Amino acid sequence: MQSTGFQVSDFQEWLQKLPELNIVNEATARNLRDSSLRLLTVLGPDSSHLDIRGFSVASMASTYSMSAETKPSDSSLQAYKSRMQSAVDKFVAYQNGELDTISESQSDKKERRKVASKKKSADEDIVGIKTFELPIPLRGDLIVTIGNLPRDLTKEEAKRISLIVESFAMFDNSSK
Repeated sequence: MQSTGFQVSDFQEWLQKLPELNIVNEATARNLRDSSLRLLTVLGPDSSHLDIRGFSVASMASTYSMSAETKPSDSSLQAYKSRMQSAVDKFVAYQNGELDTISESQSDKKERRKVASKKKSADEDIVGIKTFELPIPLRGDLIVTIGNLPRDLTKEEAKRISLIVESFAMFDNSSK
């Protein structure tokens, strides 16, 4: 049952349950939870009864940055702030009964999408085009493999690939 509490302790409990609440996908839930709990470490134990809506996420992030043993990068700090703000917004909406959960059918669709996006082997169809890998012995014990070549490769496409590969050459044998 949803409570109407907005205390820091309520928020912490909600964060722990977030992955099971089906509000966001599991990976997002973990990111929101972990980033928020990290920033909440700057609040003392006396803050657990205070309203989470009264705290500035930017101030908590700044305090966390200054007090952390290893200073987080600016991009990490920005991610923590963004994720915690999103978590607070979702928590408030959840407590107010304004937030829907992800239905099983939406969750199933996401799962199917993940399965469909797995890397295909070289001999499988990729978007309906049959492809293969071409191992090319280059020097002594060095074999270069060019992958995802279409089985119906034209001479024009082969020439284009060779020109692209040629553009990466460092020097000719004669001009070392």
